[in-house]
Amino acid sequence: IAEIESQKDRYSTDKWDEYRRLRSRMWEERSAATEGMTPDERSAYNDQNREAWVAEDNDSRQAVLDEISDFERQLNEDLRNQKAQQERLAFNLSRVSPSSAYQLAAMNLAGTHTSLKERYEASMEAYRAAFSEFVNDQRNKERLERMRGNDRNRNQEPERLDLSELPRYEAPGHTFSEAVAPSIFDFGLLGIFSVVAFAGAFLSFLRYDVR
Repeated sequence: IAEIESQKDRYSTDKWDEYRRLRSRMWEERSAATEGMTPDERSAYNDQNREAWVAEDNDSRQAVLDEISDFERQLNEDLRNQKAQQERLAFNLSRVSPSSAYQLAAMNLAGTHTSLKERYEASMEAYRAAFSEFVNDQRNKERLERMRGNDRNRNQEPERLDLSELPRYEAPGHTFSEAVAPSIFDFGLLGIFSVVAFAGAFLSFLRYDVR
């Protein structure tokens, strides 16, 4: 965990350093464009381009946030995959015990297996991506409205938020087939254990000397 957090911090620091260098170059280019202008011309030029500059800065900042978020999501996914492999190995080794095989089968049928956490994490990641896309779309729409001069008058009452298009989170389902499929192997092992135990008991009974 500490190594993962260290990788996240290093990547985030590098990206923000790159972002600051990019902003510095952008401001140098903007300042160079006003060289030779009078103060009034410079002020008019800045007023004319201020909104576009703000939008450009916001886009650059959002791009950095998206890259950092994608990198962290990939690291978390890799970590979950490693944990899942370790869990599968541990469960497979534990199946040599009939009680463990029975418990795993019962957990699968009840929908309380450790894979439940993986399903919820995957669904939350998908919802997070959908929600971020929705927010970015709304931000772009507002930006276009401002550029078209359709800003709301300050004297008007603020419009109510329309949340009808807001993505809704849906918990992952657990169908009967998804519950039974991984339990078949455990039921097969339980059947084998039962046959072996019965055969052993029967042979012991046949060899028992009643004298």
